[in-house]
Amino acid sequence: MSEKYEDARLDRAIASILDVWRGSGKISCVKISTGSMEPFIRPGAIVVVDHSTKDFRIGDIVVFRNSDHMTAHRIVAVNEGHSGIIFQTRGDNTADRSESVPEALVMGKVIEVHNSL
Repeated sequence: MSEKYEDARLDRAIASILDVWRGSGKISCVKISTGSMEPFIRPGAIVVVDHSTKDFRIGDIVVFRNSDHMTAHRIVAVNEGHSGIIFQTRGDNTADRSESVPEALVMGKVIEVHNSL
């Protein structure tokens, strides 16, 4: 079997297993398309996101709205300002860049990582 076929099978298997969780509306799966979180999360990985938690801490990987797409990055600092909590986030592979993310844009916390085989 080809590697591409095996990746597709893995993606379908993970999606099937997690269907029960997704039905609750509190858990979802997101496929990662870039290498900004390498080596921990590789391109093509599927991450499981918990949308029910609001308990975010330094070191957590969160998924947030970023213009026209979703981004998964690690929280490196938490600041409280006049407009609420702002998270400083950064990809593990992008140590020279960080983003300020208002708490309202955070969709959830990554609770599982399934890297492609």
